[in-house]
Amino acid sequence: MSTKTDGRSDSTDMGKLRRALYVVCVLLVVSCVFSLIDMFWVIHEGRGLVLGPAEMFVMATSLADVLVRLRIVLSGHALVHWKGADNSELVNQCQSYAIAAAGLCVVDSIVDALADQMVSPLDVTETIVFTALIFVYYRIVTKMERTTFWDGIRGTTHPEPYLSVGGVATEYSIDQDSRLLRSARADERPGVVVLTPDEFLERVPVRIVQQVMHSLRDVRRSSCLLLGDVVIGNMYISEGVQRAAGFEASGGVGFSYLFIDGQLLLSMKESGPERAFLAQVMVDQFLDKSTELSLLPEMIVMITARVSEWIGAYRGRLERLESNLRVNVSKMPRGFSEFISDARRELADVQSFCRQTGDMLEDLTDVTQAAGFDRASMQCAVVARQVVRLAQDVEDVRDLAGEIRSGYQERIEVRQNNVMSVLTIVETVFTPLALVTGWYGMNFINMPELKHPDAYFIVAGILIFLIALEFAVFKRRRWF
Repeated sequence: MSTKTDGRSDSTDMGKLRRALYVVCVLLVVSCVFSLIDMFWVIHEGRGLVLGPAEMFVMATSLADVLVRLRIVLSGHALVHWKGADNSELVNQCQSYAIAAAGLCVVDSIVDALADQMVSPLDVTETIVFTALIFVYYRIVTKMERTTFWDGIRGTTHPEPYLSVGGVATEYSIDQDSRLLRSARADERPGVVVLTPDEFLERVPVRIVQQVMHSLRDVRRSSCLLLGDVVIGNMYISEGVQRAAGFEASGGVGFSYLFIDGQLLLSMKESGPERAFLAQVMVDQFLDKSTELSLLPEMIVMITARVSEWIGAYRGRLERLESNLRVNVSKMPRGFSEFISDARRELADVQSFCRQTGDMLEDLTDVTQAAGFDRASMQCAVVARQVVRLAQDVEDVRDLAGEIRSGYQERIEVRQNNVMSVLTIVETVFTPLALVTGWYGMNFINMPELKHPDAYFIVAGILIFLIALEFAVFKRRRWF
């Protein structure tokens, strides 16, 4: 199997992001220094050495703002020097601190404005610059996220590609010694003839031209039909199936065939993937041919043998994906839905090919048996059974992809329900507090408990008792 990746480009991009993050971290350190200088200047020079409640609150918010900014700098420094393959947890930590830092920066600016009872243009500019730096920091660490979740799962996993073998002859005969097809000599009647669609139509008996004309120009499915003593049909191999088999596909391979008077006629365009495919088949022949019709099941075996390997690899990728999802269900992997959808589409393409080809081979088995080609009939029957089993394997893998999507969605829903349960409990706990706040916020004069010297402590005690009672009820009912 081969997996194509662009490691050099990824390494270059990561290097640029690390340098950019390093510069932003340096600027954030400078901003912290300016904030500390401004904080001490305001406290000691502007408001005197005596710190009242207002000054203490301003100093606390400014100090918290600086400390959180320094914390994101430390997290950014750790991310710059991270050597592991998976940094998703550290990136999440950096993002969380960045959000907190942006919020504290704005809060600190508002608190300063309220303490000074004025909005300074310098303070506004400082807040905008610091917040912009934090935003740039957040964007950079987001782009730096690297995870090993998709290792061995994503990418193009296909068999080693077939090598191009050049052009193809137009006439072949069965070699009596090897029982394989070879280029026909000038003094013998060819058994397989490759024709253009126009040449092919000239050789088709007049009585069946109208029945096959509609499918000869644009073959889109495989089929086999016996009309009197003539065998006629189509073979189609989609681009996705070719890639699964290791071919450098440039389009679907579709051609028609006609077996008449002991000759197999193939209708192929002069330029296209069909003739390159036929040339590869001629190089990799292995079936003994008692009749030229044996070429058709041989073409199918050439595809299905390698597609079977591809399906096995796909199953392994999906099983690894399922295992990764069990380990960390709380994290929604990026591109999960797209990957599953692409997988089911690729597998559906291969499954459709197997079903159509299996039907064609079953019909071809009956045709060759009726014509007395027992060996060719046996070959078609064996290949037909292989294709049917392959179709079942594809269906199983496709069902596995659907089960992974359904199972993951169920686990996500369970997690969301748990989150909603926690939020509901929190809301329920704060409902009595909100009720009491609204109750004592009413502007009534005759509220005697307001004049009681211990009313504050009494109400606070009642609220604490209610909260404890709620938690006891929740625990009793196993809500948490």
